[in-house]
Amino acid sequence: MKNTVGIILRCKYAGLLFCFLGLILFGRIQSAGHTRINDKIDLHANDTIPVFKLAYSLSVFRNVNVNDAKAAAKIFIQEIIKQVKKNYRSEATVIDNLLENPNIIKKEDVNIINMTSYEYLAIQKKIKLYPFAIPVLNDSCLNKVIILVRKDSNISSIADLKNKRIKIQATSPMSETSILDVWAKVQFNNNNVNLNNAFTSQETLHETASKAITSIFFKKTDAAVVVEDDYKTIIELNPQLGKELKVIAISKPLLLAISCYTEKEMQENKSMRDLMITTTFNLQKNQTGQNFLNIFKMRMLIPFKSDYLKNVTDLYNEYESIAKKNKNFK
Repeated sequence: MKNTVGIILRCKYAGLLFCFLGLILFGRIQSAGHTRINDKIDLHANDTIPVFKLAYSLSVFRNVNVNDAKAAAKIFIQEIIKQVKKNYRSEATVIDNLLENPNIIKKEDVNIINMTSYEYLAIQKKIKLYPFAIPVLNDSCLNKVIILVRKDSNISSIADLKNKRIKIQATSPMSETSILDVWAKVQFNNNNVNLNNAFTSQETLHETASKAITSIFFKKTDAAVVVEDDYKTIIELNPQLGKELKVIAISKPLLLAISCYTEKEMQENKSMRDLMITTTFNLQKNQTGQNFLNIFKMRMLIPFKSDYLKNVTDLYNEYESIAKKNKNFK
């Protein structure tokens, strides 16, 4: 059961990322290096041809092997190249330390950066970014975060989680802080629940959604903080889990991923930018694009609207406000 759930979720979030990135990908990603993963694709041998560079925060790879990205992205590369009738070269870079070094975006001459909403909010005052697109996985581009417990427990509210064992879904292989952590920590703080006392030294706070949920089912932990859509996928595969678990808290709809232009792109490549965006959104309408989206259960890529960021921005600001008052909060 655990293996099946894990595979389905990996495919699902491969879709969230790869459809999102594959539709705008002119290059390919190669798994190599430490600080960043960089693979230059020369569509033409002439070095004088302009370079268009895409960057990805490693945090958006939710339980996905980077090598899998290459296979998924290749499906669309030739189609995009054929439709974008422009002479250029493409590069793709994966960044694993974006929060620690946001200036790497300028250093690497990035045109477009794909990241989590948490990363965007954390670095937006340090470097200019211009959101332009977001992925839609199921019925919405926004996701809710929930707290699960067993139905036969005596837990009915967040306040009842004091001194309980709690797992938070890991959304990144490299970072221990995501918007799930931000929401959970705000809720726990407001209800006087201390996460630091919940585990022994051998236990970890973060797990995959499937492990976090099944650990409650088998009474190894008391509660789990997970993305609602992940929970729905898991109980579809194993309805028995849904019969034994209940939701005691749910967040407002939150934006998890975002794609942004950089300052370089805004200043230098308007014609290429417009052409790329037109091609990206149009590709979703043809049969090739639909087939690719359907494989990974992603509905579409849509233009960014500022309203999509409201709830997550309010949450992030509350998180930062608490952190300023309490040095031990983060």
